[in-house]
Amino acid sequence: MSTYVLVHGLGHGGWCWEGVAGKLATLGHDVTAVDLPLTDLDADASVVTETLDRLDGPVVLVGHSYGGLVISRVADGRDDVSHLVFVAALMIGADDVPGAKVAEFPPTLFDERLRMSEDKMISIDADSAVECFYNECSADLAHAAAARLRPTSVNCLRRPTGAEPWHQIRSTYVVCERDNTVNPDMQRAMSTNATHVHVLPTDHSPFMSTPDALLPILIQAGDEN
Repeated sequence: MSTYVLVHGLGHGGWCWEGVAGKLATLGHDVTAVDLPLTDLDADASVVTETLDRLDGPVVLVGHSYGGLVISRVADGRDDVSHLVFVAALMIGADDVPGAKVAEFPPTLFDERLRMSEDKMISIDADSAVECFYNECSADLAHAAAARLRPTSVNCLRRPTGAEPWHQIRSTYVVCERDNTVNPDMQRAMSTNATHVHVLPTDHSPFMSTPDALLPILIQAGDEN
């Protein structure tokens, strides 16, 4: 059996992994879905680091969207991470500034709908969230998830990770072809860094829209331990 640590993206919480986490746990795997403070990359990485320090490796570290930056920072230099899984996630160079890297590709619906408050918190309204994050989910599931979203500090996207751990650790990239948040062309470009690439015809949130398609990908990553 494998050990998984699941890392969510902007606006979300560990709750977004509930479907997949439950399926993995039912199969006997050890699963932890963290809750990030979403204040900046350092603070978010610290939460995941503390989680890993409490577990016995090897660990499959899974990041969704912004979570890709977090797992990249955390995994660098560790010997207890056996596999990195990037789910429609940012998998960018050590010196790349996330916001600038995203701007190299045509804007998505999410880029157009994103709002920033005076205190530099970014968010998206519930209806836009349904269109941007959950466009392949059932209406009930999408609206329930959108109601749980929270603002995120823009500081999360302002600093490079300083790490490219996929040069030392096996990795998998999951491209989501119907993603309205992270440009699928950007995902395909980033996926060239990965050991394995899978393409799913789904939205930004396959752990909700197509959990049965994502599950075997995660299991395969664990089986490589």
